Amino acid sequence: MRGLQEQTLSFASRLRLFSLQGVLVILVASTSLGADDYPQHEFYFTRGIFTDDFGMGDESGGSWSIDYPEADRHFTYLLSRLSGVDSSTDENAVKLTDPELFELPFIYALEVGAMQLNEAEVNLLRKYLLAGGFLLIDDFWGSWAWENLVDQMQLVFPNREIRDIPARHPIFNLTRLTSRPMLPSLVSILWFMR
Repeated sequence: MRGLQEQTLSFASRLRLFSLQGVLVILVASTSLGADDYPQHEFYFTRGIFTDDFGMGDESGGSWSIDYPEADRHFTYLLSRLSGVDSSTDENAVKLTDPELFELPFIYALEVGAMQLNEAEVNLLRKYLLAGGFLLIDDFWGSWAWENLVDQMQLVFPNREIRDIPARHPIFNLTRLTSRPMLPSLVSILWFMR
C-alpha cells in the first residue's frame, strides 16, 4: 500500500500529462485504498465529512452533504469519460477523523460557512495537509462564510494565513476547457441579495 507522500509525488508527475491533453484536471492522482471491498481505481473523488453548525458531521447529512451523492457521481463519470482517468464513479465520503483519509491524496469540502471543526478533525486535517494531502474548498457565499472558513483554518494552522494565488501563477495558465467565460449562478446571486 502506497503512502500519501508517494501518491502526492505521483499526482504531481501526472499533472502535466493531463494539462497537455487540453483537459483541466488537477485532480488526477494514483491511490490505493487497501480495502478488499473497494475496486482499485486511479482516482477517488473524496468528499470530506466535517462537523457543522447543525451539530452534524456524520453520514446522515449536514452542510458537507449538499448535492451528495449525485454531484460526485456525475463529476467522476465525466472525469473518466473526458480525461481517460480511471476514476471510481462511486461516491466516497470520508470523515475528517477517519485514518483512511491518509490513503486518499484529494478531499473536497463545500458549504464551509457552517463548518465547526472539532479538536479531532482539526488535528487530523493538519496532519493530513502537512503530509501532502490536497483540500479543495468550494461553494460558499458571502463574507460571513469566508470569515468562518478563515476561523476554521486558523484552528488547523494557527500561525499561517490564507494567501491569494497571483493571476500569473502557472495553475492559471493551463488549457481552458471552454472559451466562454465562466459566470456564477445569477439565480443564486439574486436569491442571496434579497
